[in-house]
Amino acid sequence: MIVASFDAFRSKPYPTLYGASQTAVTEDKLVVGLVVAIGVLGFTLLVVSPAIRGRKALVYFLKVGASLFVGCTIIVGNYGYGWQTGTIKTRTAYKAFTNHEVAAQVGLHVGLRGINITLKGEPEHQLKEQINYNERFSWGWQQFRIGFGPYANQLNREFRDAQWRGMPLPILWIAEYFTLDGENIRWNRGYREAGFYTHGLLWTAFGLWLIVNFLFLYSPRIGCYMWGLTGVILLTSVIMYTGIIHKWPELKIPFRDGDLELNYGWSFWLIVASGMFCIISFLALFVLDWRWSLLFMSLFDLTNEDCLLLEEDSQETKPLTLAPQRPRPVRKSRSRHSQIKPMYSVEKVTIENTSTCTLNGRTSRLTSSAVEMEVFVAKSSEDSI
Repeated sequence: MIVASFDAFRSKPYPTLYGASQTAVTEDKLVVGLVVAIGVLGFTLLVVSPAIRGRKALVYFLKVGASLFVGCTIIVGNYGYGWQTGTIKTRTAYKAFTNHEVAAQVGLHVGLRGINITLKGEPEHQLKEQINYNERFSWGWQQFRIGFGPYANQLNREFRDAQWRGMPLPILWIAEYFTLDGENIRWNRGYREAGFYTHGLLWTAFGLWLIVNFLFLYSPRIGCYMWGLTGVILLTSVIMYTGIIHKWPELKIPFRDGDLELNYGWSFWLIVASGMFCIISFLALFVLDWRWSLLFMSLFDLTNEDCLLLEEDSQETKPLTLAPQRPRPVRKSRSRHSQIKPMYSVEKVTIENTSTCTLNGRTSRLTSSAVEMEVFVAKSSEDSI
């Protein structure tokens, strides 16, 4: 019986054959992995926060949270396929060489490195199969030749491969718009150039973000300036992306029930929010350092020596109140000179209102009024030994 159960679904002498189990891609593995990695790092830093007591724990949590938010948005925005998105519900032809039509939701998601096309049936099971496709086409950073040969653009070669695999017609219909490169039909070229320059600026912002994390530990004032520069570069990246995209005609893909139009997606607005956050927080820290220097320094746990160094580097003339320093003890000398008595003594002298003053039996003429003062009186050589 054991042998019979082992031979089930098997044609001797061949191995067991199982049917294909195709599962639609629901999320971007790279983006999810990046978010999970940064989330684990944030959770680790959050675990050690109870060791910090008092107001410093709140300050520590805010600094770590703000830094991780900006770093996560830069990485996710760089690799995310949500710079421009558009969806439409329509009834369309399904595959080539058939007359079947399906009701589905068609979506186009544009990133910095390519496009992502989705096709999901409504309902999902139609024509005795599951209609849920998610296909990605990358264009690379070079244009290469026109056509579909081995030296053509990467997206053109992936489009020809999708044709050979028999992809549904709506997916091929959308991808074909990015294979043309002539006259004003150059959406591949426009989105590729925008993605190239934008991703370069985002990597620059990421490098500045790493530098800021070190400067906040050793030179917070310079770190604040670099933090503001990071926000400026992030906003410059979205401005450059928008400017390059609008050089070309707007992309509209017609379907039976309307046109598929693109709008700015979550990746675009995430970078905008991160850049605005950096600039606003930089302005707040700048005003705090300008008006309340001690509070600014306490946020970064600076010591008195650090405060003095910051004050020397600053060109401002505002007073800086520091904690009093303990006086340094004076060591007693053991040399023979320490046994010599002082050569002078301090005595009080009362000057009367008259014009004479008596001091140790000597009379002097004065012209001032009566005052009381202390004077140094020299001792004889015998008393000083």
